[in-house]
Amino acid sequence: MSGDLMMKRVLIFFFFCVIFTGVSQNQAVSAQESNCGMLNCHGVDAACGFNAPQACDMMYRMGDFCRQYISCQVTDGQCQAVTQAPFEACRACVLECEKIQNNPVGAFDCESTCRQQLE
Repeated sequence: MSGDLMMKRVLIFFFFCVIFTGVSQNQAVSAQESNCGMLNCHGVDAACGFNAPQACDMMYRMGDFCRQYISCQVTDGQCQAVTQAPFEACRACVLECEKIQNNPVGAFDCESTCRQQLE
């Protein structure tokens, strides 16, 4: 086998190694980014991470409506919370309503006023 043919084979092998390594790294990053989500399913104390649950129960809990103002995204390799302007006001209002612990109906009525204030 000539040296020129051997060199071409080595270069082709090297080329494929580089391509497949890049593809597998991109797939690992994509899989990690797709798993970025909220670590807890309910409430206003939302935390983001890469071990987000695949599914949550459908039970409604205080502050769940505030979660529409928060999302998780990968930034510089970190899964971080990104909030819209109404989130902090919504969270503060719901936390105030949660102080009405001896009257759950009153707490949920209070929470509905939070929702109305944000609309």
